[in-house]
Formats: sequence, C-alpha cells, structure tokens
Amino acid sequence: MDGTVIPLDGKPEREKEIARFSEAFKAQDGLALAYATGRDLQRVLEGIADWKLPRPDWLICDVGTSLYHANGAGEWEPSEEYRKEMAARFGGHTAADVADVLRGYPEQDASRQTEFKHSYVFPVADEPEKLLPEIDQKLQAAGIRAELVYSVDVYSGEAFLDVLPEGVAKDYAVHFLLRQLQLDTGQAVYAGDSGNDEHAFKSGLKGIVVNNADPKLVANLKAWAGDGVKRGKLFFASQPFIAGVHEGCRHFGLLD
Repeated sequence: MDGTVIPLDGKPEREKEIARFSEAFKAQDGLALAYATGRDLQRVLEGIADWKLPRPDWLICDVGTSLYHANGAGEWEPSEEYRKEMAARFGGHTAADVADVLRGYPEQDASRQTEFKHSYVFPVADEPEKLLPEIDQKLQAAGIRAELVYSVDVYSGEAFLDVLPEGVAKDYAVHFLLRQLQLDTGQAVYAGDSGNDEHAFKSGLKGIVVNNADPKLVANLKAWAGDGVKRGKLFFASQPFIAGVHEGCRHFGLLD
C-alpha cells in the first residue's frame, strides 16, 4: 500500500489520481482487488478510509503472513487455513522465538510485531544489508527456518527487515489466494515499489513497478528480466504511486 497506492510525497494532485483510479476500477466489471502490505489489519483499514481507496475483496497483511477476506456483513475474517500454513512454514516456531535469538537488534514498535512476523528498523546510512548474513546465521544456528525480507524507504531514509516463516513473503500469500480462487498467475497483476515486493515480481505474476520504486529494486528487476519473456511480464511505469498503477493496468488491458 504505502508507496504504491498510498503516496508518500504529500503532493496535492495525488488525491485526484486516487479518485481517477477508483472510478476506473468501479467502472470495470469482472475485476477483483487485493491489497498486499506490511501493515496490520487495523492500519490497512485506516489507510483505505484516509485515502478513499477502493474497497478490496481480500487483504494480505503483515508482509504476507496474514490473509483476510470480506464476509457478507462487511467484516474482515482471517483465514484460519492460511494461519495453519504459516505455523507449518515456521516449523513450530513463532516470532517470539525470533525476538529471543535476535535480541539487541533495533526492533520496530511492538504494535508492528505479530505471531509470524518480527520486524526491525535501521538507518540506511548504516548499510544494514551487511548484517543480513550474520542475522541469517544466528537464526539457522537456533534451528529457526526463516525468510529475511529487506526493504528501504527512500523517503524516510530507513531500512526495514521482516523475519518471516521460511519461503514466505507477499508473493506466497498471493499465490495461496490464487490457488484458493482457482486462478493462474496469468490472470493476476501485481504492483509494488520496494524490496519486499521483489519476490512477487519474480514469481511469474504480471508486474507493475511504479516510477517511485526503490532504485535498487528497479536495477535488480531489470538485470533479472533481461530482454526476454520475463521482461514482457514487467511494466516499468513512467508515473509514481497510484498513477503508475493505473498506467500499468491500462498497459495490461485491465482498466481504461
């Protein structure tokens, strides 16, 4: 959400761009919408309300470690099946075990921690990516099967590390949802802007890389995609934030 459908630069025209996307989405039949985000459920709902975003059908929260669907009463229900999936992927451990092993690293606020996600924040200037091998080694020594998802906020100058169950990130939840809906990857388009979107962009989905994306992410994706078939699945938008999402949806024939 943040940096993709929610703008980070404070420019007044962003509200109009959100409104144009919402109108185009509402006018198109046969489309479903999911937000995949690092936010928890409450902060997702606040973001939707604050920015007047179109209401989704599903919510993938906590960097892909929780999944919610809208019921007939307009309430959000967690997927218990997906929770069991997370428990299995973590091999019987929880984020509390991660916190014990990685004690001393700068944690995000307690409200950002969940059963299957433990999160850290570093100044980008400290080059925290150099710590990743050390952190991975400590987790392995403790027998914790984990996935390290690293991302950078180019506006705040902060770097974020999410420690998740092995093999899990936003893409894991997206593909789980597609299987539940009996859809294939060719029927889904994913938009993002940061390092925690990289797995999804490389997972076979059609992808929209908004223009404000982390330059390292853009460079990694262009090097990975080359000039072949993979490159054809990625669209590098000329516009930032939701205007870039809208541009990409037009490119892939989803919206007018």
